[in-house]
Amino acid sequence: MIAWADVSTSGSLDALAVSLILVSLLGFAWLLSFQIELTPSEIIFRSLFRGRRSIRNDQIKKVSLTCDFRRRTSGPLQLIVEPSDGAIKQLRINAKVFPRAAIDAVLERGASVAEADDGGLREGVFLPVFRGLRKGGLSTVRILAAAVMLLLGAIALVVASFHSLETIFFFWQDARRVVVEVCIFGSSIFLLFVGERLFDEHHWVRSMGRQLPLFVASFGFLGVMLYVWRAYSSRQPHTATTYETIWFFISLVGFLLCTYRFRPPKKK
Repeated sequence: MIAWADVSTSGSLDALAVSLILVSLLGFAWLLSFQIELTPSEIIFRSLFRGRRSIRNDQIKKVSLTCDFRRRTSGPLQLIVEPSDGAIKQLRINAKVFPRAAIDAVLERGASVAEADDGGLREGVFLPVFRGLRKGGLSTVRILAAAVMLLLGAIALVVASFHSLETIFFFWQDARRVVVEVCIFGSSIFLLFVGERLFDEHHWVRSMGRQLPLFVASFGFLGVMLYVWRAYSSRQPHTATTYETIWFFISLVGFLLCTYRFRPPKKK
């Protein structure tokens, strides 16, 4: 969609649009490559980057459906086929890209030959969380209000963070833009705070406070890089000032450092 908007505006196919189209095609190829095949004797899983992996029925110890949002290189919702032999590598399936019928089929295979545990996640992640909040005494209206507050706050925080450093470095003399940026950022913090208070999740504020500087900086550095790139592409002939070039490379290094710090520590 961004590539289409870029081409519609400029009337030509530039490097940014080509890059986005290629990334989109790669994404579609990646999603279409996921496949689960159940034969009478084994479970087979295929994906674009991990290739073909399989495990026989007599090697299965347990099939589990788990959810962990701290995973680095895989989706949070995972279907794990544990082997009975420690020398055999467990089979991890990204459950998010498959319909419920496929997940049920693998769990049923596990239950028929060994053991299976769906972890209460057959209906996904959000419905069990919703039921848990209801059991905790929160009303449906309060839960929905908190969710809307958090969603709007998150969107506002991303927008404010994306333009934060761009405003500081290139538009600090534009008083109106600075005021708008401060208002959006303040509104996002207010919405996030109200949302977490409605959920009674007080520890979430401390966790957000620790991550907030890295979050704002990473999106801010990304915004600076895209601003310089757009400025360079829109000029004829293509050119960038020394000031813009310096901040582009500083932002590139800062973005890499910030996103690296976001990575959670490995589990022991």
